[in-house]
Amino acid sequence: NTTQDQFRCPNGALVSVNERLTSVMMRCDPPTMSTKRMVTVESFDAPVTIEVEEWVYNMGSTSFVYFLIFNNGILKRIESGAYGN
Repeated sequence: NTTQDQFRCPNGALVSVNERLTSVMMRCDPPTMSTKRMVTVESFDAPVTIEVEEWVYNMGSTSFVYFLIFNNGILKRIESGAYGN
């Protein structure tokens, strides 16, 4: 997987790391698939539970699959994977 700072949505809108989930939701097409889970991470003095939401965009066999990962409603990571189907 390759990490990047921006993702061009299927509708042409450009979204960037550190944008709010609600902003991405308003500007980008709905994802092919999404999952949501709670994850406990170590903080400075105690474990903290965060909500991780992952959006998957599979745009077909001529393009890569993209993963948008949100932590507590903020886009923290954009990854591209293998070609879609």
